[in-house]
Amino acid sequence: MKRFAVTTAPAMAAILLGLTACQPVKPSAEAAAAAELRARGYSRVPEVTSVIQEGEVFVVFGQATQRGRVNLIYSGTNAAGQSVRSYLGDEADKTGQFRVPEVPIGVNGGLYDLTVDSERDRDAETATSQAPDSVQIDQRGRTMRAEGRLFVPRGRPDKAAMLLPGGAARSLSKEKLILAAADYDSTGGIAVAGHVAPTTTVNLVVSGIIIGRSQSDDQGRYQVTGQIAAPGELETGLEIEIETDKQSEKRTIPVSLPAPGDRITPVDGAWRVDWTLPGGGVQTTIVF
Repeated sequence: MKRFAVTTAPAMAAILLGLTACQPVKPSAEAAAAAELRARGYSRVPEVTSVIQEGEVFVVFGQATQRGRVNLIYSGTNAAGQSVRSYLGDEADKTGQFRVPEVPIGVNGGLYDLTVDSERDRDAETATSQAPDSVQIDQRGRTMRAEGRLFVPRGRPDKAAMLLPGGAARSLSKEKLILAAADYDSTGGIAVAGHVAPTTTVNLVVSGIIIGRSQSDDQGRYQVTGQIAAPGELETGLEIEIETDKQSEKRTIPVSLPAPGDRITPVDGAWRVDWTLPGGGVQTTIVF
């Protein structure tokens, strides 16, 4: 019988803080909330829905504020290993859908930031350029930043994922992997995400001990958190297992304290992504 480990309240609170924004919302509730926010003058946070390969580059599709100006920002290297910084843009249509083509990518993949400027901001810019000098126009910005950063592995846009601070990455893949991504930080907080049967209890098992438990939603998506030993400078392999009453899968992930900065490393059928958090520090994501 597996033992169950209870994570301390401060550690679990820190892990769950980043996960609360990732929990699935029913479409009807989401639509109502979005309508209410638009009525109050708020813009919708941009969201990537899919990534598709086109030759040596790829196209990013998503949803944002209606008529908003979408900006996809890439800072890294190109296929030749040269350092580049690219700003790519597109205007969302009347339904909020957008398409950003010809996105560059590095040797092992790329990390991208996504923002959207509302139509109201652009109207204000136009009004300012046409107004007399004596007329003051409110130009306060309404730039909304996507939750997390987009990761796309080179040659495998079907494995793209949104990396989320403080929680497990959200896979954009159409595959329903039991174990799709695992994240950990410098304190040993770990979060795992994937897809199992709907409304099923999910256990996160390490060394025969259940260190986390959650339940999948009505579409089978889950996120489960736990606590492992804080990573050190030397890399070790950690076997993690996702277990339900009818399904299970084991994976060994590389665990070590990363150096500062963004880094993408292919690892045995997966990708290790060390990436800089908005408030400082580095989080490690393993995408399967």
